[in-house]
Amino acid sequence: MYSDDLSRKTHSPQGAGSFDGQTGKSRKDDPSLPNAWGPYYDTNHLNYLTVEGDYAYCSQRGLSSLTKVDMRTNEKIWTLGGFESDFIIYDINGNPYSTARTSETKKNGPWNHQHKFQHLGMGFFSLYDNNVGVGHEPLAKPWGVGSRNLILYVNEEAREAWEVFSHAVGDSSMSYGGTDPLPSANVLATSYVDWVHPAD
Repeated sequence: MYSDDLSRKTHSPQGAGSFDGQTGKSRKDDPSLPNAWGPYYDTNHLNYLTVEGDYAYCSQRGLSSLTKVDMRTNEKIWTLGGFESDFIIYDINGNPYSTARTSETKKNGPWNHQHKFQHLGMGFFSLYDNNVGVGHEPLAKPWGVGSRNLILYVNEEAREAWEVFSHAVGDSSMSYGGTDPLPSANVLATSYVDWVHPAD
C-alpha cells in the first residue's frame, strides 16, 4: 500500500492503495489496477511511540504535541504542546511561549509538525521540530526559517517544560527527522530535506 500521486505531490498521505512499481501509478490513477484504494484522514498523525513502565508517550505530528497515556486505564495523563497543552513551555532563553489558543498560535507554537518526539527518561524529552505549517511551508521563528533539534526538560508536577537544547539545522525538512542524544553527550541529528517515496 502506497500513497497515490496527489498525496505524493502535496505530501499529504491521506490515501493509500494498490501501486504498480513499473508505471508509478496507483488504483486512483489507473482504474485497471486491483481495487484496494481508500481515502482516510489522520488528524493526529502518530509518528513515534515511547513506552516506559505503564505509560506510553505518543508523538502526534498533526497536533504538534506529545501525549502521555496510562496503558492500564487508557486515560490521557497530559498533553505537551499543541492546542491542548497542559504545560507552560519556556524557550531556550527562559521566555514562556504564548498559551493563547488561536490560529496564529498554531503556526507560532513552540514546535510545529515534529517527528520522533521521544521520552528519554529522568524528565528529558527530545524531538525534531520540522517547523512547517499545514501546507508544509517553512515558518519564521526566532532561530530563523528552518527546522531544529530540540531537547526539553519537563517537570510533570509543576506542568512546566523548558528547552535545554535548541539547534537550528540549517535547512527546512518538511518530513521526518530525529534528535538523539548519545552517551558521548553529542546529539545525533537526522533529517530529510526532500520527500521519500517508495518508487523513487
